[in-house]
Amino acid sequence: EPWLDHSTKVLEKVVSMTKEDNPLVLIQLALTLGESRSAKASRALETLAKAHAELKWMKTAIQSSQGEGNDDETLSQNLGNLKEAAKKLTTGKPTTSDKQFAQTYERYAKALSGKRDPKRGEELFQKTCAVCHLVRGIGKAVGPDLTGEKNRAEETMVLDVLAPNREITAGYATHLVRTKGGETLAGLLVAEAPGNVTLRDLAGNEQVILRNNIAKMEALKVSLMPAGLEQALNPKDLADLIAWLRQ
Repeated sequence: EPWLDHSTKVLEKVVSMTKEDNPLVLIQLALTLGESRSAKASRALETLAKAHAELKWMKTAIQSSQGEGNDDETLSQNLGNLKEAAKKLTTGKPTTSDKQFAQTYERYAKALSGKRDPKRGEELFQKTCAVCHLVRGIGKAVGPDLTGEKNRAEETMVLDVLAPNREITAGYATHLVRTKGGETLAGLLVAEAPGNVTLRDLAGNEQVILRNNIAKMEALKVSLMPAGLEQALNPKDLADLIAWLRQ
């Protein structure tokens, strides 16, 4: 049974996020809903397919969630034939060819040498990134704190955004915990003690789980940060955002 179906409370919370307007959250949500085979999750995926079909990675994310055995005609009409793209997405590789990805990277890297607007970059951060990242007290501490990014090479920062699964920051791998009571929890492992562990979910909420109540705990190889961020940030956007981070 998919892990998301083990907890009605978690499923309801995940489904409620279809009302979000941040495209990055919506794409990650589509992937997460694949961990449920309930009618409620299917309806949520159908809602995402109809309301956000213009997002380049949304169709791929939903197709990946549905898997090879999807027979839902309504979803199939909305999604089209994207099985090959879905396979590439689940392996963490770019859905474009190496040559196309290199061209995309070059376009974004080239924008770093143009005129940039740090103030606009801050506005873009608050709109696009603050839902998961913290910088100088702005945003949420779900993913890595980006305050120290000013010390990193700008070209590396571009690569991190375009290919988030290339290298997952130490301490920020997504963990799944299955309890002996049958509940499944997902989030970042933010603390470990002899008798318990602490997980932080996408909303920033933390939960302490006793070790003697854990049946299994595993780290996933996929970043919480979704691929396809170029859908929300064009080269000038990312250049401005990096200029602000570097201040």
